[in-house]
Amino acid sequence: MKNIWQNKSFVLYLIGQTISSLGDGFYMIGFMWLTLELSGGKGVALGGVLSIYTLGEIIFGFIAGPIVDRVNRKNLLIFIDIIRGIIVLLLYLFVKLQKASI
Repeated sequence: MKNIWQNKSFVLYLIGQTISSLGDGFYMIGFMWLTLELSGGKGVALGGVLSIYTLGEIIFGFIAGPIVDRVNRKNLLIFIDIIRGIIVLLLYLFVKLQKASI
């Protein structure tokens, strides 16, 4: 039986998932930190943003499942990552131009 670490596909998948998880973690920390900075340290604002984030994942998770089963996953992942990048860039620009507030 072949050693799992000799399987190139598995190793690449593991590396990709690790980098993705780290990026998601840093994104979440940064987003929460930004919320605290913009709100002046109000815990209610932080709880509200975290609740909306979680509700969005729950609601769109049910909707996204059947859609993802019907489309090309690779193209969908690329499209969603581009959209997410644009949203993060817009958030950055809003904060830098001092147009974002809580």
